Amino acid sequence: MGKRRKHGKTTNRHHLIFQGQHYKTGYGKLLRDAFVYELDIKIHDELHHDVLHDVPKPPESQLKAAWDAFRDQKGIIIAYDIIKACEWLKNACSDKAWRACMQRQLEFLQSRLGK
Repeated sequence: MGKRRKHGKTTNRHHLIFQGQHYKTGYGKLLRDAFVYELDIKIHDELHHDVLHDVPKPPESQLKAAWDAFRDQKGIIIAYDIIKACEWLKNACSDKAWRACMQRQLEFLQSRLGK
């Protein structure tokens, strides 16, 4: 379940790389922590409950390459909105399952956020 609205709160923090249990250590954790965005609670809940359960973890070597690329471009990437960030992540690893899940998440966010 999503978090309850407290004190008028209408957003939740969404990690584009989820579930956290798969990304607790190493480059996966570094990337997970770098790609967190506020997302409307209703959209966040729909994404997690109806669209995508989690993002499969690629090999550590791919996560390292993605982290190195992020570090090299950090000044640009941290200014990305959630859609552009998801698009960047989709292309950051060559793992097919990763890319497929990022694509589903990207399409959902584009449809809900109107971009």
